[in-house]
Amino acid sequence: MKIANQYIIPFKGLKEGDHFFEFNLGKAFFDEHEIFEAKDGLVKVSVSLEKKVQLLMIDLSMEGFINVTCDRCLEYFDFPVKINSKLVVKFGLEVDTSNEEIWVVDHDEHELDLKQYFLDIIAVNLPIQKFHPVDPKTGLEGCDKNMLELLGKHKFSDNGPETISDPRWNKLKNLLNDYNNN
Repeated sequence: MKIANQYIIPFKGLKEGDHFFEFNLGKAFFDEHEIFEAKDGLVKVSVSLEKKVQLLMIDLSMEGFINVTCDRCLEYFDFPVKINSKLVVKFGLEVDTSNEEIWVVDHDEHELDLKQYFLDIIAVNLPIQKFHPVDPKTGLEGCDKNMLELLGKHKFSDNGPETISDPRWNKLKNLLNDYNNN
């Protein structure tokens, strides 16, 4: 199901001054964007829009969680999201929404679709590596213990694998050493 007009602000009929909008980003929002790494979530978006004659000033606040994969154990977990952002929307002849802080929209435009902006802001603010948080009460990682144990068995040291049990790898290692010595 496509979410058509759920994240649109019709600004043309608004009087000059401050206006407030709230949006909820849930499973349907994240399902629509299959490329994005979050599969679910619940993020409350508060938008404060100040309308002026030639521009719109937008203060955006996001708070909630998104369900992402842990880069260590590959289990899903709820990653907390708390983002504040500002956007200036100017009116001009050449439309440009490539800048995440300043948009230029056509003078005849009467509404802003913020769906892609919400997605971009979340994506830009996610860390490159996402891990289960450490439980503050126990001090333990939230990762799957079986997966951590399996990873520990295959841990690499600076000199290569800690244990080599297959003799074929020794033959290949000798070939590599011979090549490096010549």
